[in-house]
Amino acid sequence: MNIVHIKGDYVPKIIENIKENLILEGRKTLIEKSYKELNIRDIAKTCGIGIGTFYNYFENKEKFVHEIFMDDWRKIIGLSESLNLQKSP
Repeated sequence: MNIVHIKGDYVPKIIENIKENLILEGRKTLIEKSYKELNIRDIAKTCGIGIGTFYNYFENKEKFVHEIFMDDWRKIIGLSESLNLQKSP
């Protein structure tokens, strides 16, 4: 759980799973559009956070996309390992 301060609002806004939500929205944008059309401001807005909060998690657009790809690879490797375990006698 993360607490995000919204400019002009003195009550902290609690948003859970910010990083995971950013990755999901980024992946969706990459699938539906393209890398060139992936806009950090739009991703942050869709996730209900400010652009500064995005940069607390990712240094730049390239690192963001890298993390999306790494997340996908971790899932693929996990799936592959589980399939190999199921094949073992």
